[in-house]
Amino acid sequence: MRAKSAGCLTRSIAALLALAFAAGILLRLYVPLWVCAAVAVLGALVCTRVIQDKPRSTLGILAAVFFLGSWRYDVAVRAPTSDISRLISFVSAVQGAVASDPQTTGAHTSFVLLVERAKTFTGWVHATGRVMVNLYADCDSAYMRHFAVGAKLAGTTLEYGDKIIMRARLYAPSPPTNPFGFSWKNYLSRKGIYTCASISHREQIQNLREQGGNALVRLVLRGRRALVDAIHRVYPSPENSVIAGMILGTYAYLPTDVLRDFCRTGTLHLLAASGYNCWILVFLLNPLLRWIKILPKWRWVAIIAALIFYVLAVGGKPSLVRAAVMASLGLLARFLKRAPDAKNLFFVAATVILAIEPSDLFDIGFQLSFLAVWGIINISPMLGAVKMLRSAGIVGLNAPRGRKSTSLLVRKILAGLGATAIATVSVMLVTAPVIAYYFNYVSLVALPANLAVELTVPLVFGAGLLSPVATEVLSYAGTAVTRIMLQVVSYLADLRFSALSVPSPPVLAIGGYYLLLYSVLCWLKLKVGRDGTNK
Repeated sequence: MRAKSAGCLTRSIAALLALAFAAGILLRLYVPLWVCAAVAVLGALVCTRVIQDKPRSTLGILAAVFFLGSWRYDVAVRAPTSDISRLISFVSAVQGAVASDPQTTGAHTSFVLLVERAKTFTGWVHATGRVMVNLYADCDSAYMRHFAVGAKLAGTTLEYGDKIIMRARLYAPSPPTNPFGFSWKNYLSRKGIYTCASISHREQIQNLREQGGNALVRLVLRGRRALVDAIHRVYPSPENSVIAGMILGTYAYLPTDVLRDFCRTGTLHLLAASGYNCWILVFLLNPLLRWIKILPKWRWVAIIAALIFYVLAVGGKPSLVRAAVMASLGLLARFLKRAPDAKNLFFVAATVILAIEPSDLFDIGFQLSFLAVWGIINISPMLGAVKMLRSAGIVGLNAPRGRKSTSLLVRKILAGLGATAIATVSVMLVTAPVIAYYFNYVSLVALPANLAVELTVPLVFGAGLLSPVATEVLSYAGTAVTRIMLQVVSYLADLRFSALSVPSPPVLAIGGYYLLLYSVLCWLKLKVGRDGTNK
């Protein structure tokens, strides 16, 4: 009982710290930093006066964390004095290192250039900052789409870490023409980028053939290229683009019709870097490490290292970082012989991500990822999964003699399908308003589509990882499974009412929806125990 109380106390502290840090970031988005400081001090004083049963030190810590969130966001979005954006009108060329993996979308390739110096009318001067470069040159776009990395310039390949000299006109990103529309300028500023450049000729970029950046990241990205190359060599199109996208957590390589099918069925999140990718990686690695007789504690360490490697290969997307942090902390707890608490890890992961990159609070992937996990952790148990499965005759049945193993396997499969369905419903309940707000659609076939696709994703994921050593049998099996998945998604997407187009709901309406959902959950919590049985 004491351990349970201590766990609840730790969980509440972690939640309060995460919420205070996020609230500080949110307030700084609209008001100056000195106002945030005044709000923190005033809030601490008022709470100290009004709430008598709370320790004053706790309120002071929360106020300090609130201001820390505001200060961290202020630092992240403020351009330093040496930033290249302050020299836009005087720069004719810049020198720096490619700081991101070049990606091709449509007819252009984009990458981030980490500036080292700039050329003005007085010569080369020291400069810092980042430039978002859009490359519209006559590069080999087919190569880019195929290998998903590198831009061929003058017979060489532009990769992460390459030092280059770029001769181009710099410009500041434009604000949105619609005041309520997506702001590319704000998006880039939250990433610490205040300058853009467009390249239309190969000769504008000179590769210095020097290496910068992180050596480990370069190694990981080369391994990624080799894996994608093997996938395209082993599997036919369009299955190879789906397999590569599923492993790398991106849908940039998908054909237009396939992308449309995944959007209409509400399964596009399975092709994005998310917690499901990390779960599959752990699901595949754990039995493999057990089979080669790795001790449990070192097994967890090896899986953590694999998760870090995977994040570096795919990219530090908020949803993937969230999953990797939660999984790594959970495995670390097992290594230290401690019981991990999912709710506690949830808030710790949020605090870690926002401390590193506070602008991720406004990232769509961050919002949907944390909403989905919150739904799985908090709503799924309240739906009474165990009771529902038991009442349906799936769990707790006595198998006839001679058929125990078969009956047990069937019950496990049905129980897994039931749990997956409940988790999917939980995720849909909390993410539907946000999806409607950003993407203006609501999928009506998301439940059957997610059930069908989620069962095939681990098989597709494993087939892709094994592609460098794939045999003809594995190639046939991986292609068949992927093709079946695509056929199911295409069939559901082609249904007349598979998805509804909706306008973006007002923010107040979204807030009212979540308030109503919270009220219903509180009522369910009174009626349903933690194990899914009535009190």
